[in-house]
Amino acid sequence: MNKCTFIGRITKDPEFRITPSGTEVISFDLAVQRSFKNNDGEYEADFIRCVAFKKTAEFINKYAKKGYVMAVEGEMRNNNYEDNNGVKHYGMQLIVNNVNSTVLFLNKKNNQEDESSSAGYDYGTSRTSQGQNTSPAAGTTANPFANGGPIDINDDDLPF
Repeated sequence: MNKCTFIGRITKDPEFRITPSGTEVISFDLAVQRSFKNNDGEYEADFIRCVAFKKTAEFINKYAKKGYVMAVEGEMRNNNYEDNNGVKHYGMQLIVNNVNSTVLFLNKKNNQEDESSSAGYDYGTSRTSQGQNTSPAAGTTANPFANGGPIDINDDDLPF
């Protein structure tokens, strides 16, 4: 069975492109820290070349950037090829099938652009079984965590 899971940091901004046939592709390197220290008492890292396609590529392009911690799951594949000069190149890459969004979203928002990217989500809106939207009352914040401070919770609000 060929199934690999890695957790590491993205070493540079992912490279997103669309193939001539219209398929979304993104590639990036993930620095994965080893679980033991070397003779100098420092941790070393392995650099895993990762490639994702279609919706996974779009998701990574939208939410991931250099320095972010990311958990990915996929299959290791040979990336062997011969260049124009007849020189053979050998390598491996991870074909990413799944991104753990929980780990990805734990990354701290570092700039205003990141904060505005979450503005499209209405955390306070839910749907009833009849498909009607229910939103918080006018003047209240839809996202209770938006201000970054403590949340006032009444004892009556707790389920236990």
